[in-house]
Formats: sequence, C-alpha cells, structure tokens
Amino acid sequence: LESEKESLARSIEESSNQKRELEECLASSDAHLQLEKEKLLKSINQQHELEERLAHSDACVAKLQIERLAHSDACVANLESEKESLARSIEESSNQKRELEECLASSDAHLQLEKEKLLKSINQQHELEERLAHSDACVAKLQIERLAHSDACVANLESEKES
Repeated sequence: LESEKESLARSIEESSNQKRELEECLASSDAHLQLEKEKLLKSINQQHELEERLAHSDACVAKLQIERLAHSDACVANLESEKESLARSIEESSNQKRELEECLASSDAHLQLEKEKLLKSINQQHELEERLAHSDACVAKLQIERLAHSDACVANLESEKES
C-alpha cells in the first residue's frame, strides 16, 4: 500500500506538474490568441477603413464621370447647335450666291442687249453721218453748180445787156 501510495503521489505530482505546464501553456496560448485576436481586429478595422475609402473613391469617380459625361453631352449639344447654325448660314449664303449669280446673269444678258442696241445705234449714227456727209456734198455740189449757172446767167445777161 505504501508503495502504491508513493506511486500515486508521484503520479499526482507528475499530473500536477503537467497540469501546471498545461496551464502555463494555456496562459501563453491565451496571450498569443489575444495578440492574434487584436491583430485580426486591427486588420478588420483597417479593411473596413479601406473599404470605406474605396467606396468614397468609387463615389467620387462616379460623380466625376457623371459630371464629365454631362459636360461632354453639353459640349456635343453646343457643337451640334453650332453645326446646324453653320449649315443654315452656308445654305443662306449659297442661296444668296445663287441669287447673285442669277442677277449677274440677268444683268449680263441685259448689258449684252444694251450693248447690241448701242452698237446698232452707233452703226445707224455712222450711216446717218455718212448720208449727211453725202447730202452736204450733194448740196455743196448743187450750190456750186447753181452758183456757176447763176454766174453764167448773169454773165449772159450782162453780155446781152451790153449788146
């Protein structure tokens, strides 16, 4: 019994030592787990912070994209409006050009008619001047002939008067 009692005492002591080692190990493990838990909580908090920053960044990017898109749409609308205005101006200018070309063609035709009338009038004037010159020549010839005839008649009458 004594031997068994000593054996049991040794076993109890060993068991007590193992228990103490396990408790120390458990305490060390608990401390380690507490550190790991704190690290994990810190990591989770950092992740939440990063997720919030990412969400904020995404919101800012979306807002900027919407603003840029709105600005682009406004610019496109302005350019379209300007393009339509220029198209109208070009069409009006083209119409004015066509009208001026038609007016010029009409003026050219009118001027051509006036030129032809003027040339005809000049030709008629030349013809009349030639006829007038011919008439003047004929009148002068006739006057000379009449004067010569009158002189001859006067000479004859004077000759007759003397005789």
